[in-house]
Amino acid sequence: MQQAANTAITDEPVIARSPINLHQLFRQSTVVTVLAQVKHLSVGLGGSILCTLELSIGSIVANTKRELVPILRLKNEWVIAKLLHTSSGKFTLLSARETSMRKNGPTTAWLPRTESHRTAHIKRLRLLLSTMEPALQAIFMGVMATEAFEKTWLTRISATDHHTYPTGLFDHSVEGAEWMFKCSYLTPREQGVTALACLLFDIGKVKDEQYRPDAMRLRQGLAPHPSTAQLLSPTLACVAQHDKELVDLLKTVMGKLDWTEWISPPGIEWTMKQHMHDTVQWSWGLPVVGNVNHCGKGERT
Repeated sequence: MQQAANTAITDEPVIARSPINLHQLFRQSTVVTVLAQVKHLSVGLGGSILCTLELSIGSIVANTKRELVPILRLKNEWVIAKLLHTSSGKFTLLSARETSMRKNGPTTAWLPRTESHRTAHIKRLRLLLSTMEPALQAIFMGVMATEAFEKTWLTRISATDHHTYPTGLFDHSVEGAEWMFKCSYLTPREQGVTALACLLFDIGKVKDEQYRPDAMRLRQGLAPHPSTAQLLSPTLACVAQHDKELVDLLKTVMGKLDWTEWISPPGIEWTMKQHMHDTVQWSWGLPVVGNVNHCGKGERT
């Protein structure tokens, strides 16, 4: 696979400027693990503690008990926090482990909930997410709703005609996303939107128990996996309350690209959608169909 995109990552986390409803983003009765900074603390009766955790996608207020988490000495520290989003819609902090923040390291709140031997690839993904604005990070985290779903995305083969090994789907998704951040002709927001589109383009395969070839998908106009839109719908509806314009842009970029959209007068620049779809095909490593060209993309490693 290619090396990670050469993008600047600041030492400070990217904090949401306006609140994303994290109670809607995360499903109830699920456990999530996040990178967070411990903020405001208040101690109640019986050793109960109310704390605020600041994430790259917003803030979470959680309840915990002193005997479960030595939270008082963790104020203003970075922690790997395990949270239960209860059936009543509240967050309970189950554990908080101190962690060091390395310079130019990932600052995204997303952490995998399952063990993976692809530690270098996970770091590459976290670096990618760290460059995205909070709403885009939130979409990714909302889609990775359960540990079982996330594990399948990280370990599934992609297709029967490319990336036919375990983790193939994960590998080419990250590869395509990294390439979008190398596109200097896109604005930072456009880079983030198209990179996330590459990551989620075939997320529907997670629910598909059959393995199929992808080459045939190019013949009638490339579109995301048929189940992708349904899987994305609840998360996009939640984030749209925070930034509808961004969600609409992502939907447009991920829409089916008919061959007629490649027909344009000479000199007309490609659209975001064309750049993203071209990169998806390139990341698959399949022969190009019709008028699509790869714009001199480098070799994969």
